[in-house]
Amino acid sequence: MNDPLYSVKMRASESGADISGERQSARGRADAVLQDKAGTYVFEFKYGKTAKEALDQAKTKEYGNPWLDSSLPVFYVGVNYDPEKRGIDDPLVEGPIDNDELRLFES
Repeated sequence: MNDPLYSVKMRASESGADISGERQSARGRADAVLQDKAGTYVFEFKYGKTAKEALDQAKTKEYGNPWLDSSLPVFYVGVNYDPEKRGIDDPLVEGPIDNDELRLFES
């Protein structure tokens, strides 16, 4: 199966991590959020675009804000499914993001 969210959910459950889809923030919804003992990973998925576009959307819309008060670091992950290649491009990961960095966008 080539569904990126399904792949992430399967790997998360194998590792004992907690994952949920469509998590709401003040400015939109992250496609998926994975939490394990190492951190919180906020995923944005795109189809036929770029991983950078996915990462930029997650950052611009501050999808990581609900987890900033946690003791765990927050990371953004941008993922693109390329329909021509029939697979996932190299995902982009950015972080850890701290409270001050994310809240620079708030005004």
